[in-house]
Amino acid sequence: MTNDINLYNGWSIPSKEQHFQEWLLPNKTTNYQEKPYFISIDHCKKFDLAIDIGANIGMMTRRYAGVFKNVIAFEPVDINYLCLKDNTDDLDNVTAYDIGIGNEEKIIDIHNDEDYVNSGGWSIVDFNNDEWQHYNKDIKLLSQSIKVKTLDSYNLKPDYLK
Repeated sequence: MTNDINLYNGWSIPSKEQHFQEWLLPNKTTNYQEKPYFISIDHCKKFDLAIDIGANIGMMTRRYAGVFKNVIAFEPVDINYLCLKDNTDDLDNVTAYDIGIGNEEKIIDIHNDEDYVNSGGWSIVDFNNDEWQHYNKDIKLLSQSIKVKTLDSYNLKPDYLK
């Protein structure tokens, strides 16, 4: 565990995280996005493979692992990926990749406010673009270069895609 990661109810979370705690229940369980989760799962006919794109710290990944035979999670942000790995290391049916998914293979920058409180707030949109809804000319950016691949390059046949 690094200094950048804290434990909360058994979950590994980025030390700056202040958004998700209300949904992080003991024993690595969660009720995050409860209603959309059950509505979407009800549409599945097969439960062989779920793909979690933008898996963050693994809240939904763990939920999917309880109903799908296999789960593949993609999370490109380093600190989130470390938490994702910690939070799913006890699950044999989860494979995690520290990569972003996009329409072409490339290296791009992803950004968040240097003083972020939501580890899900990372974006490839430039925070300094005054046409963006979260524009703030005084924001200090935290940026990271990430590798992006296409989902098609993995030759998967998912039953569920988030």
